[in-house]
Amino acid sequence: MPDTDIQIELERIDAFAADADLDAEIERAIEMAVPIEGMAAPPLDAADAIVDPVRVRNILLEKLRKAALKSRENQTKVFLDLLTRVQQLCGHVTEKREQVAMMTRDWRMSRAEAHRLLRLQHLSDETKAFYTEACVTPEMIVALEKATVTVRQEAHLLISTGRVLHTTDLAQMRKRRDAADPAARRAMQSRKMRAQMVKAGVSQLGIFKSRLGRMVRLLAKAYEMDCDRHERRAEFLRSAAMASAGLLLSEFDALFTAELPGFRDWYDLAPEDCAGHLARVRFGLERVNQGDFLLTEFPYNDWGPINLTLVRALAWLADIDVAHLPTEWPGDADRENAPEEEWTGYHSPDEPRHLTSLEICSGAGGAAIGLHAAGFESVGLVEQNNLAARTLMTNPRLGPIFFESVLDKDFKPYAGHVDLFAGGVPCQPHSVLGRQEGENDERDLFGKAIDIIREIRPRAVMLENVLGFGQRQAHAYRAKIFADLFEAGYEAELFAISASEYGLAQARPRLILVAMRDGLMSRFKMPPVLTPEPVTLGEALGDLMAENGWPGAAAWAERANEHGPTIVGGSEKSGNQGFSSNLQLKDWEARHIDARRIVLEAPGPDVPDDDIPGLTLRMGARLQGFPTSWVFQGAVRDQRRQIANAFPPIMACAVGLAIREALTGERVNYHAELLQHRIECVGRVERSSLRAHERAKELDLPLGDGDAMEALEMISDLVVRDHGENKLEQLIDRSGIRLVRRYCRALARKRAEMDISELPAAVRDTLHILDEDAFQTLAQASDWAIRRFIDGKYHGIEGVPGAARPAPPEEA
Repeated sequence: MPDTDIQIELERIDAFAADADLDAEIERAIEMAVPIEGMAAPPLDAADAIVDPVRVRNILLEKLRKAALKSRENQTKVFLDLLTRVQQLCGHVTEKREQVAMMTRDWRMSRAEAHRLLRLQHLSDETKAFYTEACVTPEMIVALEKATVTVRQEAHLLISTGRVLHTTDLAQMRKRRDAADPAARRAMQSRKMRAQMVKAGVSQLGIFKSRLGRMVRLLAKAYEMDCDRHERRAEFLRSAAMASAGLLLSEFDALFTAELPGFRDWYDLAPEDCAGHLARVRFGLERVNQGDFLLTEFPYNDWGPINLTLVRALAWLADIDVAHLPTEWPGDADRENAPEEEWTGYHSPDEPRHLTSLEICSGAGGAAIGLHAAGFESVGLVEQNNLAARTLMTNPRLGPIFFESVLDKDFKPYAGHVDLFAGGVPCQPHSVLGRQEGENDERDLFGKAIDIIREIRPRAVMLENVLGFGQRQAHAYRAKIFADLFEAGYEAELFAISASEYGLAQARPRLILVAMRDGLMSRFKMPPVLTPEPVTLGEALGDLMAENGWPGAAAWAERANEHGPTIVGGSEKSGNQGFSSNLQLKDWEARHIDARRIVLEAPGPDVPDDDIPGLTLRMGARLQGFPTSWVFQGAVRDQRRQIANAFPPIMACAVGLAIREALTGERVNYHAELLQHRIECVGRVERSSLRAHERAKELDLPLGDGDAMEALEMISDLVVRDHGENKLEQLIDRSGIRLVRRYCRALARKRAEMDISELPAAVRDTLHILDEDAFQTLAQASDWAIRRFIDGKYHGIEGVPGAARPAPPEEA
């Protein structure tokens, strides 16, 4: 066909493709290709039979080309539009760490993508328009901006002429220019040499691991031999294993030239501590090379005297699953099929090393119960509320209790000893529209929590908060927190969790901030949903409603066939004294609950069947998942707040199990461990202060204020009984307590210069009779302890610590 005919045919194709009706007709024809083939059709000319399929195919290819170009154009526009949003963000948020935090957490970007866009924030509108018109891909835009000025200018010139460039073209331009520069040429040769060295090192490491694996299997096979052939086995091992270990030790030193830490022990080693594992491997090779793995210092067992911990240490570097070696340790399948033992609430000393936890804002112990059930041993529970601390004391001790403010406590002793730092940190009122003074206020406990994390360096962090923390008003504040955590070496994520998903008959949605260091966050997975179908109020509270003989309990349970709203601590300002806010009252009423008040007991036999009952404190504790035997201290309103403000134990246990799995690398059986029965067991254990302090004593950590509080509680009872509570409560107020604490912390010569005239005369007289031991005690005591101490001293109650009652010193 002549060229002019081809041109005419192409124009006909373009005109044909531009007709929307014909396009649709052709597409329908293609879709109906099979039925059409079977239909009778009039005969066509041979030329038409040849041209028609070709025309149809060409039209479709042209449509695909145009659609692809449109998609490419849209891809560039979307990328540059996102870049414009990043430039606007940088105008409102100045710190790069907060920009990255907001882009990764709120914009759902990867950290690499966020940094890539931030590197392009200098791009001008003119340059963006040029890239948009030329349909330059995002990858090419990034490569162009990373290139040198001369390479970029040359590339822009070629693109403006219609050339389509690729990143390989930029590399060729750079190489061509570098070839004329001796310094650049030497740098390129150096890079090639380093790459070859890395490749050779990887190959050598593979050979070393293969040889080490053969020795590990040799030791395991020898371990399986009969004990009657011990002498022959010992001779065989010394002649074979010792020679292999000597060669492997030389290869190890050649491969791992960096300085390794000293060997500590076989057991207490974190999975992510690669340097520690390598040090353990080298120590193991030295022992095998010296033949020490068969000495009598290793205890004998049913199989033989080989040190199996040494075998496990070597297997770590050889990438061998020790569960498949012929040793006394069962494999994973054996552990999974083993019968589940009834858990009693105690952590057995025969179990593997338990993870430690430190909790602030502990409240009535909801999170502490759950974390204990998840396998964590507490080394400290910090709570400044008097009655909540007494609740922690009254029930089984889950760890040392510290009755003081988070702002006043010294956390330095815990550095390096805490696996999990946890707390229900309140988010104080502050401005979230920018970095304003409210965020730097000392009452902002989130900021204090970050300071504690920097100081003690826990392996993991769990902070619980309300859903409001994830709303749009908190964008800048969240970005600051995530940026602070990242600077401290922690990757952090926010996860939503609901009480109704774990067997509790209330919604209670919460946000959980989980953070981990050393790359462990990639192993963290939120726990599975325990109860896809929520438990109803009738199912949860039916037995408690019927315990006093109410005849309408069964009918009420059928009507209350939904889970309840989130219980709250009530509001004194609104006059609402129940487990509800005013906004929730209608929701509770729809579920046949009168939530305006707390009732003292369940309905009795004389209550009408159609009555709308209220909730007792025990019912509120049931909705929160507290153990049945858990006792709360204080008046009704105080107990209500402790119950409603708690993090439900089963939810804390769920998150704790997920964190434990990430920290240890050991799979968690949620069906066996995430049970309300385990929560109940924690409430029933007889755990004294001595038992609760065991782990803290092992680590040489503070043992808390629990014992001192018990003594002061006894003194308080004596004071109230002998002299009347009202009179003693008015002896010293909160501001006076703070002045007393400063007075006790001062040196003796400074006390004489301090002005304490604002204190009542009775308090000044009491301070004048104290000895140095009493001053040291009061300097670290809580507000409540100081009040009781001063009261007891002033009224001469026997048994109060401190000096006897001398006459006050004469005034100068």
